Amino acid sequence: MRFRYRVGFTLVELLVVIAIIGILVGLLLPAVQAAREAARRMQCSNNLKNIALAMHNYESAYKMFPAGVTSWRGRCVGATNTNSGTDGEQNNQFCDGMWSWSAHVLPFMEANALYQQINFNNRPWTSERGDAWFYTTGPDNTASSLVNQQVSRLAPPSFQCPSTPQLGELGGFKDYAMNAGQGQSTAAAPYTGGNNLSSCCPERAVTANGIGYKNRNVKLGQISDGTSNTFLLVEQAKSIPKWRFPTNPMFWTNHQSQGLSLSNQGSTPLPPNQEPVFQVSRPGSPLSNAAGIGLVGRCSRSFHTGGINSALCDGSVQFISNTIATIPWRGLHTRDGGEVVSIEN
Repeated sequence: MRFRYRVGFTLVELLVVIAIIGILVGLLLPAVQAAREAARRMQCSNNLKNIALAMHNYESAYKMFPAGVTSWRGRCVGATNTNSGTDGEQNNQFCDGMWSWSAHVLPFMEANALYQQINFNNRPWTSERGDAWFYTTGPDNTASSLVNQQVSRLAPPSFQCPSTPQLGELGGFKDYAMNAGQGQSTAAAPYTGGNNLSSCCPERAVTANGIGYKNRNVKLGQISDGTSNTFLLVEQAKSIPKWRFPTNPMFWTNHQSQGLSLSNQGSTPLPPNQEPVFQVSRPGSPLSNAAGIGLVGRCSRSFHTGGINSALCDGSVQFISNTIATIPWRGLHTRDGGEVVSIEN
């Protein structure tokens, strides 16, 4: 009697195996993605820790934190958009191409060689202005900015959050911002105390209740709310949903307050990861997919699930939930408001 031995699988068995593998992949993939995001979020936290440490080393050297943005007399000559003629130094004045805080901390981040290449007698350069208000796009190729074209493309890796999708040229944009405090007090959004914003926006205000704003340096002794109760840095991703241009250039700042973050704009709250329709552009902008209020700058945002990373003035790093209540969120932005706040972990 002959016996036949079956070799291989039947079609049904093969389909069953494929189905089982598919189910296992479906179960494992979210866990793998969650693990990868956890690693990216940890790297982002380390970035903020490094920048906060650099800020504290700056403070140790100069007895004050760096200004959020600097604009010196005569530096606005030839700028595309400005309300100040040639100055940009006084309250409420701005121009395209003011210097961000990020340039001044480079010597304290093992990037002194990069710092030495910067010509501060001229303006910084960016490959994309993406201006939602004046509708100007593309690079800032004015004569003064072109002097710093190459150095403006060399952002150290610590300024890049790995969770943020790459938009714009690599090395030309950052994902972090200094805390500029609260927006101007209004009847609908009264401010309880401290130094209120002296202009609409931090890049042109010489008085504010945060840590970073124009041409002024905050000392540790001025943080009367406590360094563990006040933001120093928050995330501000270079990429924004519904907005086609990168924002937050490494050094370049204009009236959109790139690299500076507020808790609110007048009566408009700016919580973490605000729905983009509220922050993309002014109504009717031909540059946006969704007309709204506010600009692409001065908001805190990230691509982490559920919130943003932040660094406090004591150097610690905390994750802030998107659902944080308005009162503590605003209180964490003020250095001298007298609020009693706590961060829920």
